[in-house]
Amino acid sequence: VATIAFRKGQHILAEAFAEIAGEFPDWTLHLVGMPTESECVERIHHIIASKGLERRIILHEPHPDPTVFYRRCEIYVQPSLIEGLGLSLQEAMFHGRACVGSNTGGIPELIEDSDCGILVKPGDTASLAEALRSLIASPVQRQSYGNNARASILNRGMTCRRMIDWHRSYYQQLTAVVSDCEAGI
Repeated sequence: VATIAFRKGQHILAEAFAEIAGEFPDWTLHLVGMPTESECVERIHHIIASKGLERRIILHEPHPDPTVFYRRCEIYVQPSLIEGLGLSLQEAMFHGRACVGSNTGGIPELIEDSDCGILVKPGDTASLAEALRSLIASPVQRQSYGNNARASILNRGMTCRRMIDWHRSYYQQLTAVVSDCEAGI
């Protein structure tokens, strides 16, 4: 659930999934997002065609309510090569999904390796394939990571309600300071 672009690493995810697809014939990979780099989309289509995965790797346009995809997925993957915090990752964790992410940018701050998910080296197709293999094969581990991921987001206050409350409090304090300054205090 992101922009489809090389920096987001979906082409690497498609390659990793293609490596293990034969082991898990009931699993599919859904890539959701705005295709901003046509070369990346073409690369993904090439992977799909060359591996015969037309019904197993599906590209979706952005959806007005991405929670539909978070609720349906078993594993969320953020294979970014470059990433800030990763709002989509945060949302997947909130929805209790086991997560795999690249060890780059803010992703390791969200995925505490071996607690909420698995971290892999950015761009490392083999490590990503192994992380997927491990989680697909273990429903118990997926459930554990998903539960821990949701708890982590809630414990950190990384919810819409908590952020609104924090901003409201901050602006109320700021308004009080401005009022005091205007009063000459």
